[in-house]
Amino acid sequence: MSDVEDLQFFRDSVDSIMAARAMGADVASCNAPPTLDSEYSLSQVFDAVFAVECANDALRFRAGYAGYLAAKGVLNAGPTATHNLGYAQGEGMTLEQIRVWTRAGVVHPYMGDLSGGLPTPAKWLAAGVKVGKELREAAYGPRGPRAR
Repeated sequence: MSDVEDLQFFRDSVDSIMAARAMGADVASCNAPPTLDSEYSLSQVFDAVFAVECANDALRFRAGYAGYLAAKGVLNAGPTATHNLGYAQGEGMTLEQIRVWTRAGVVHPYMGDLSGGLPTPAKWLAAGVKVGKELREAAYGPRGPRAR
């Protein structure tokens, strides 16, 4: 498929979930916070991610989402799209949904491949603490913000 067709596939996917919800359909949903200055919140994108049923559609959705982010001026749109879509795996996806996205090359950015089963809450917490520490050190150095 072309970039234009993948971008349209992404838009159609998100719009169809929004329309279904507006008409009262019971569709999977996510409570992720809004992001970017765009017509879609990350929550709306994740809702469409949850509706993807095969790896081929996941590949097209990822390509379209990367194109969408690039059009919005996001630097490194491809890796950002993969990161965001992988993050959705920790936001309520079923194991089968996770496996679909894993077959498409998308894994959770902090926990890696979750297709074998979800980690315990303690492992989720440890991963979050690790990432938070890495982000803090990247921003302030190893001694933290007060050391400056």
